[in-house]
Amino acid sequence: MANNYIPTDWKDEIVDGAGNVVQKGTPLSAANLKKLEAGVEGAVAAVVDKVDGAVFEQFKTATTSQLADTAYFPEQFAGATDKEKITNAFSFLQAGNTLKLKPNKFYTIDSLTISNKSGIIIDGQGSEIHLTDTSKSVKVINSTDVVIKNLKVKMVTSARNYASGITLENVDNFIVEDCEIDGSNATGIICWKCSEGVIRNNKVKNTLADGIHLTRGSSNIDVYGNTVTNTGDDGIAVISYQSDGVPNKEINIYSNKVEKTGARGITVGGGQDISVFLNDVKDTYVNGILVMCEQDYPLFGFNNIHVFGNKVKGAGEYGSNPLPVASIYIRNDILSNGSSTVTVGGNQTKGGTGEGFRAINVSNLIVFDNVFENLVYLFSDIFKCSDVNMHDNVFKGVGGAVMQNGLNIRYCYDVDIHHNGIENAGQTGIYVVGSGADMSQNISVDHNKIINPNTSTTAIKDGIALEYVNDLSIVGNDIKVGNALRTAVIVANNCAGSIVVENNGYTPDAIFTGSIPILVSANSIKSQRSKIGYGATIPTSGTWQRGDIIYNTVPAASGYLGWVCTTFGTNGSLFSVTGSITTGSNALTVNNVTGLTIGRYITIVGVAGKFRITKINDLTVTLDNTANATVVGASVSYSAATFKGFGLIEA
Repeated sequence: MANNYIPTDWKDEIVDGAGNVVQKGTPLSAANLKKLEAGVEGAVAAVVDKVDGAVFEQFKTATTSQLADTAYFPEQFAGATDKEKITNAFSFLQAGNTLKLKPNKFYTIDSLTISNKSGIIIDGQGSEIHLTDTSKSVKVINSTDVVIKNLKVKMVTSARNYASGITLENVDNFIVEDCEIDGSNATGIICWKCSEGVIRNNKVKNTLADGIHLTRGSSNIDVYGNTVTNTGDDGIAVISYQSDGVPNKEINIYSNKVEKTGARGITVGGGQDISVFLNDVKDTYVNGILVMCEQDYPLFGFNNIHVFGNKVKGAGEYGSNPLPVASIYIRNDILSNGSSTVTVGGNQTKGGTGEGFRAINVSNLIVFDNVFENLVYLFSDIFKCSDVNMHDNVFKGVGGAVMQNGLNIRYCYDVDIHHNGIENAGQTGIYVVGSGADMSQNISVDHNKIINPNTSTTAIKDGIALEYVNDLSIVGNDIKVGNALRTAVIVANNCAGSIVVENNGYTPDAIFTGSIPILVSANSIKSQRSKIGYGATIPTSGTWQRGDIIYNTVPAASGYLGWVCTTFGTNGSLFSVTGSITTGSNALTVNNVTGLTIGRYITIVGVAGKFRITKINDLTVTLDNTANATVVGASVSYSAATFKGFGLIEA
């Protein structure tokens, strides 16, 4: 139209001094005005044609400084479809450019990929991209300094695959904010091998997999202020697969709202230096918060994980999960990964179908200042953990026949349980147990307040019970009993080593079936403050120092009054532990840490002397002395203490 336009020769009307018309003016008519409008339209069309046709060359020759801080719109670019226009727009963007979608527009495209870009901003301005290919996603790959904001992505879900709403792969220095993901055959937002990023204030719902997922060695990422609902799997997950070659690290997940998930609320699957705090999680199919190292899909171990200030409600209550699940669960399935150093503090859980807190195979675990209430099952279960400190927690059960023990501590080493409040446990308030072959070791239960244990009344239990424990202390606990107990308020049965049971308080009118409120069984060493014990033989387990004494409980003619430790060491057996160390080093790398605990004494085949363990970090065991030889995969064993008889009894 523009090339056929012939302009009008407009003329003014001219008159002489006498008022005679010398030149007739061009009439202002509708026809002439329409011609003027047509000319303007043609000029605009010419400009648009020029942009559509030559914009590639314009962006190829322009410098970054010329394009900086410039906003563009898909409608400026060539293309017969929305996808062609948007794709061309992304192709043209350079550092400093912003692509703004038309406010509240509905774009229908099958997929969208942005690659090899730096310093760009995509502002959806509330517009929606409707993905018609349910195997594709909005994807950004191999880019840096990228911002995606105010964008809506919608997909009609069909079957679970790898099509996420927004995918970031190998992207550094990024922000994804104020976006809405509604529907995805996989995750809502996923990061593969990304770093230095922020995912904030997004809304993710109706996904067939996780809501937000970080994996493949992603690092230094903050995930906060997001709302995640109705997911097919976890709400938010950080997963470190061994097959990725490197774990995720330095991830912060905080101030998010997660609700109605098909699996866990928030999951940390392996990784280092990951914090989960101040989140609100409710109505999950499985755990509210899970920290794990899984065997089925081998994960890296986890180390230095912090879970604090979260609220968890209704774990296991969403859907039809028939199994009881813990509100907060720390689980390590792969012992060789040496998962350790987990802090769980200041959390609040309410309801749920299982324990308020549970941990398996974890070393260096601190659980403090948490409130677990409306519990209907076990209060807490700690299984095969070491270096555990549980203090200043509150556990409250609903009571009734279905309830089980308050705190379960099973086959653990070096556990300190102090200043906790435990109310309405279904059976025993605090129960610590081992076995003859695998005794729990070095357990301290002190200054806890236990109110109304054994609410089930169908299984007569105790206030505090310890069975098959070596080296234990039960001091300063306050037990208020309102239901019949099995044997006593406090029971120590089949225990050994040093046992201290003193200064505990209990209701004077406590009801129990035994004749005494505190029972230390005949096959346990009697209560002592110092490391002086009683037994029928030299102890076969535990760590002993020179000068420790065991008095003989079955003295006989020509026998000894007792036995005294003359060489320090640790009695017992280690199973299938091997290690490697170099000459002059005190760092022993082991294949697993089962049975290894700070303070125990070990020997290494091929290395002279005995060593005391001073620190354990993953699979690295720090010793009190350096090695005099280099060994690889050498057998590691306890270095036994030596006892000698004293006080020979006449024949």
